[in-house]
Amino acid sequence: MSQNLNSEEKNKCNCCGGVAKEGSMFCDNCYNGTDKDSTASNGGSKKKLSACGWCAIIFFVFAVIIIGNAGDDTYSTSTSTQTSKTYTADTINYVAEYFAKQYVEYSLKAPSTAEFSSDVAVAQGADGNYVVTGYVDAENSFGATLRSYYEVTMSYSGGYTYGGDNDPLWYSTNWSLIDIYIE
Repeated sequence: MSQNLNSEEKNKCNCCGGVAKEGSMFCDNCYNGTDKDSTASNGGSKKKLSACGWCAIIFFVFAVIIIGNAGDDTYSTSTSTQTSKTYTADTINYVAEYFAKQYVEYSLKAPSTAEFSSDVAVAQGADGNYVVTGYVDAENSFGATLRSYYEVTMSYSGGYTYGGDNDPLWYSTNWSLIDIYIE
């Protein structure tokens, strides 16, 4: 009888405590593997990870991978290829005017009151810089609306497009303010 008890202890499941059939390596209750040698040598104190434990670990790893890559779908493979883009003079002048107005507004005492005239001139100098001139009506520090002449000199560094609607012409980092004069 003591030999039978010893045999049952050798086949005892580390997960649920059930007893596996003689010679079987898997528990009949939870189908977890048994470790005959380690349980016999250390009195059954070795713990093995159950099938449920392994499933939980695998689920956690997949969840981390999926959550970690959740935002990556916005960066498609088109981000790795850079293509140069050419622009017409009218397009560049339009964008130069836009950024010049931003620089002028930033320099005003009351930028929210700025109203730009439609009489704007954009010219590209021999040095490649863009000069934008025009008039702006804005309130001064006393609240009186004044018309001021402005002249903004900027450089455009060019750039690359990275696919989609991203257009480097509109990146403010590609435009550098060289000089601004407001009369």
